[in-house]
Amino acid sequence: MKRFLFWHNMNESEIDSNSIQNVLLKHMPEGNVINEKINENTGIIAAYNTNKPILKYSNNGFLFCSTDNIKIDSLNTANTIELVSKSIEQGNEIPFDKFHQSFSFIGYNKITHTVSIATDKFGIEKMYYMKTGNSFLASNSLEAIQACHPEPLVLNNQAIYHYIDSHVIPSPYTIYENVFKLEPSQSITFAQDKHQEKIYWIPDFSESPSKSIQELEETAQELMDNAVAEVSNNANAATFLSGGLDSSTITGYFAKNNTRKVASYTMGFDEAGYDETEFAEIASRHFKTDLRHYNVTPDDVANAFTKVITGYDEPFGNSSSIPSYLCAKFAASEGISDMLAGDGGDEIFAGNERYAKQHVFEHYKKIPPFIAEKLLKNIFVNSLPYNKVQPFAKIKSYIEQAITPMPDRMERYNFINHFGNNKIFTENFLNGLDCDIPISEKRKTYNRPKDASMLNRMLYMDWKFTLADNDLVKVTTACDLAGIQVHYPMLNDEFVRFSTQIPSGLKMKNGTELRSFYKNAFDDFLPSEIIHKSKHGFGLPFGEWLKKSPQLQQKMYDNLESLKKRNIVQPKFIDNIIEIHRTDAAASYFGTMVWILAVLEEWLSSRSL
Repeated sequence: MKRFLFWHNMNESEIDSNSIQNVLLKHMPEGNVINEKINENTGIIAAYNTNKPILKYSNNGFLFCSTDNIKIDSLNTANTIELVSKSIEQGNEIPFDKFHQSFSFIGYNKITHTVSIATDKFGIEKMYYMKTGNSFLASNSLEAIQACHPEPLVLNNQAIYHYIDSHVIPSPYTIYENVFKLEPSQSITFAQDKHQEKIYWIPDFSESPSKSIQELEETAQELMDNAVAEVSNNANAATFLSGGLDSSTITGYFAKNNTRKVASYTMGFDEAGYDETEFAEIASRHFKTDLRHYNVTPDDVANAFTKVITGYDEPFGNSSSIPSYLCAKFAASEGISDMLAGDGGDEIFAGNERYAKQHVFEHYKKIPPFIAEKLLKNIFVNSLPYNKVQPFAKIKSYIEQAITPMPDRMERYNFINHFGNNKIFTENFLNGLDCDIPISEKRKTYNRPKDASMLNRMLYMDWKFTLADNDLVKVTTACDLAGIQVHYPMLNDEFVRFSTQIPSGLKMKNGTELRSFYKNAFDDFLPSEIIHKSKHGFGLPFGEWLKKSPQLQQKMYDNLESLKKRNIVQPKFIDNIIEIHRTDAAASYFGTMVWILAVLEEWLSSRSL
């Protein structure tokens, strides 16, 4: 795995720099280490084993960037680095919003002893950081920070609550107390006892294109072609192909931009309602690719479980991480080094069902307030004795959701909200926690864009919580574990900026037609079966398999038995969800919580925590 770490110490007696250097070399085989004592009290260490980083060193500053292809607008890489280096030395603001690639960045000014860190707009590359006493650590690896810290890091119960609530630990939190991770589009500058945080890029959803719809569609095609072409010249590259809109689009342009017959990789499941192989085959035939297929079994999941789950920096509960890893591993075994993934299309061009569902509730706002509040709400929500009987129950539910502000109403079916904290967690675990932080973070992100429509606010919120905190972590880490470098053409800077100009009414026609603009734009490029299919992806049928596979059952239930001893989740609740999953038809819903809790225990026990 490719890693980097920067350590800045304002007191040499606090941490022995030579010990740090030895630890870094142990965790970064074949790595490079710079160990410099700047003056009597200050030292820095930088270590990296990343592919083609940029490392610029001068009398007054130090610059590290995780990619050697960073560019600002029309400047080439050399001029970009020169501009950024001067900005560091002179203490000027760095124009991260103009960076076009995914990146992690560290800049250090030797004169002022200020450190600046940043990551790309979607947080594709992670940056963890810790400031304690006179020391500052920054790395793309929590393990490296843990290894360099003189004392064991302490588990963060607030982060564990986040994990069970959201199935991931969202930025800026991490599994450890006093260790944080940058949010997407975030930069932070540290100077002595103060620091300055900034979200350096907030999209302007102008919705004011200067082109006709036909011209916009042609622009979308051109930009996507260019985005894929940027990574098409690698003879050892291939694509993920689920048969959905985005993976099919990328596969199509990848095939178009190559004279050779390109490979595409897909997953299959012997479980009704989960296997999408037929659509991957349709796309492959249409674009004449060499489709490579791997059929995932319950035994595959059980065998890969420990390696994949413990390979993530933190507990990570998206179960499709395992098929993503198996697909990437299969590709790597056939000599593939780079893969193109379709993540991001649904979040920039409105492809998730929840967007259309929330639009339905907006109709309630068109009812005159007197009728809505004094009549409908009082009758169907507050007074009607039959509001638990259909159709009155549905009317009550609709009104309750319609009057709940966004983004709160999107959390109505959240697992914790459904059962309640006091039925899930132990009293001791809840002590000292702020259970309102998860929704507060979502409100903050949802309300950040200025003058944006409800749809665009949902998209922007998903850029953080669905992409940066979840899907991109899933695919990037799964590929990393398999030895694959992954690329995301859908998140190409120009393509994303273009998407912000498309009016909401075009992205999702009538508030109900998902991906309407995108489908029209690529209608002549994609097979009609792909255009009209429903969204799926590499979802894992874990809930169903858990009922059938003794190997999976033993692994999951053993982990849950161990979790009972941690005083986090009530043992009674664990027993209840196992029993409900075994006997109830809703295997997927309760199977998800079994997975989430089993993953938590696997990760914690692997670190001896």
